Amino acid sequence: NGCGHLILNRPAKYNALTFEMLTYLLNVLLQWKEDKSVKFVLFSSAGSDAFCAGGDIEQLAESIVNPDKCGFESWQFVHTEYRLNLLIATYSKPIITLMDGVTMGGGCGIAINSRFCVVTEHALLSMPENSIFWFPDCLFLYHLHRRMPRSVAHYIGLTGATLDFHDVISTNLAQYFIESSHLQQVRSCLLTQNDIDIEQLLNGYSSSQNIQRLRSKQSSLEKHREMIDDCFGNKQTVNDIIRRLQWRMHHETDKVRRNWATDQHSKLLNASPLSMCLTMHILN
Repeated sequence: NGCGHLILNRPAKYNALTFEMLTYLLNVLLQWKEDKSVKFVLFSSAGSDAFCAGGDIEQLAESIVNPDKCGFESWQFVHTEYRLNLLIATYSKPIITLMDGVTMGGGCGIAINSRFCVVTEHALLSMPENSIFWFPDCLFLYHLHRRMPRSVAHYIGLTGATLDFHDVISTNLAQYFIESSHLQQVRSCLLTQNDIDIEQLLNGYSSSQNIQRLRSKQSSLEKHREMIDDCFGNKQTVNDIIRRLQWRMHHETDKVRRNWATDQHSKLLNASPLSMCLTMHILN
């Protein structure tokens, strides 16, 4: 029916992306781009816990220490991943990603760069790259800057906050919410129906009423929105944010807010200063 189906299939490793997987995905998408029999592409995953936990950090680390054993150098791993991200973001054919479960790092690079990003109630999205002395890559910061208020973008980008499906929808990082009990039906339709109207199908399972209902409820981000705006909004440097968090830690009378400020302050102090400065520079 014209559907090119790609399944991330390393459930024991939360479908983490190896160099071989990245190379395969890149080459297949380049081939399908020119193949007139392929009308659209579907990304899904094996297992019930994760869509994709990102790049395989163990393999990447090994390629730095022992590139001869791995058969590639670390820069090739990153270069291939970034080529894949850019290809997905600019692909001439529709790409649908079914994000059911944990999605981190390179998994975000597949999901949020797709033309149609679908989340279920099991979706958990995070980009904690600053804490591993990297930075939020895979075009993630581009989407933060483009899709949400500056304070929220700074908060998510710097702290690597974990977003549930409600947060992902409210920040416009995904366009569709479909309950996991309906996911097999959606997948079956995409794989079997001819001349399918993708947008109509997804809208049918992810009604505007459901989306509006989700957005009208207070997400975990919205619960702390005043603190996020005060501590992360209109700040030019990481130090400005840290100083404001410190002030709220010592002067906030509400225990929940004081604990929240303490948690965020701890995250920033344990992250890479260089990574956070780069993140701020890109977002600003």
